[in-house]
Amino acid sequence: MQLNKVLHIVWTNLAERKARTLIAAFVIAFAVAVVMVVASLAQGFLRGALAKAEQAFPRGALLAKPRTMNIMMLAVQTTKIDDAVVEKIRALPGVEYCAPQLSMKMPLRAEAEIAGQQAVTDAVVVGVDPVTVKSDVKPGYKFDYDEGTSSPMPCVVPAFFLDMYNLAYADSAGLPKVNETFPIGKHVKLYLGESYLLGATGNPQGKAREFDCQIVGMTQNPSFRSGILIPIGYAREFNKWFTGTDKADYNAAHVRVGDLAKLDEVTSAIAGMNLTVESNRDVIEKFRFVVRSVTVMTGAFALIVVAIAAVSIFNTFSLIMTQRRGEVGLLRAVGGTRKTVTKLFLTEVASIGLIGGVIGVAASWPLLAWADGRILAQLPKVSFLPERLFFVSWPMAVACVVSATLVCVLTTLPAILRTTRMQPTQLVSEA
Repeated sequence: MQLNKVLHIVWTNLAERKARTLIAAFVIAFAVAVVMVVASLAQGFLRGALAKAEQAFPRGALLAKPRTMNIMMLAVQTTKIDDAVVEKIRALPGVEYCAPQLSMKMPLRAEAEIAGQQAVTDAVVVGVDPVTVKSDVKPGYKFDYDEGTSSPMPCVVPAFFLDMYNLAYADSAGLPKVNETFPIGKHVKLYLGESYLLGATGNPQGKAREFDCQIVGMTQNPSFRSGILIPIGYAREFNKWFTGTDKADYNAAHVRVGDLAKLDEVTSAIAGMNLTVESNRDVIEKFRFVVRSVTVMTGAFALIVVAIAAVSIFNTFSLIMTQRRGEVGLLRAVGGTRKTVTKLFLTEVASIGLIGGVIGVAASWPLLAWADGRILAQLPKVSFLPERLFFVSWPMAVACVVSATLVCVLTTLPAILRTTRMQPTQLVSEA
């Protein structure tokens, strides 16, 4: 039988049984909509969150710290990181760079203007090698040490500070929430030798200096959540000015391993220098496990809905095939082959699956797009949120429609084959 004739018969049957067709189609549409929600969530929020985590915790990044020994409430440093140790780490095979981090050994106070209001606080400032924040510095700005310049001192601020501002300070102070581009180019006054809370404590000599800082970037690096970052050259200069010594004992060293195959070897070598080594690999693996677990749980829920829909479709069409035995018997009696009759009913089932799939996609896609924008607009502007909560694409939509059609066909195929195997006389007599 020609395809156009098959389709004509099928669509005529569907039109004559509108109620049954619509009920079956809406059951399928609901299942497709649930699958669309789960798939778009996995492609949007979960995948985006994993990408954010991998960006914040690069696999080849290690953090070396001096070992400490806890004695009651005191933490005693038992090893140190100096220039000699840094050079030893740099010489290890596979190491791309080893960048020391130097803490400021003096009281510090910072002042900044936020939306017309003056903010004053004690500050933690650390000096870092420019290579560690190279990707965080915005275009048009520089993060380097220039001893003779009168320009503002460049600084990079952790995105964590912005998150805390948006989540807590902005609401309590009645200030607007801002995105990560807002602080770029803004100026901060840094007072060396002064403390907002403790006054002159820790500065018996009364040394004080004032510096104008300009924010040139925001960093997602979790190792830099402790404070404002400045080029390490300034930190050396300020420590020498305040303490009178040029001794460089670093509080950490940021190591990047270019060859991931040597990551374990480098980690062991640094640990062999009697240093504590923190690796991002374990953090990423834990985060991957969480994402996979959430994906499996939401996927299991979607499969349960699909299974319920499949059982409903199977029961419905088993009953329909029982009611239409007379019709099948007549088709067989007037010369219709088993293959032709099977094709007619499978095409009818596939059409219902196609209609339900299209309805499910057409209903869920705009709803998900609306929810994506609406929910993101209501959530606080924090750096760890991905750009999309629900991500829907044409391949996903087509896959859902095709899958709905296949599920309908495969679910009803046993009932259709069981009926078409019977003899025409038996089918007519049992009608």
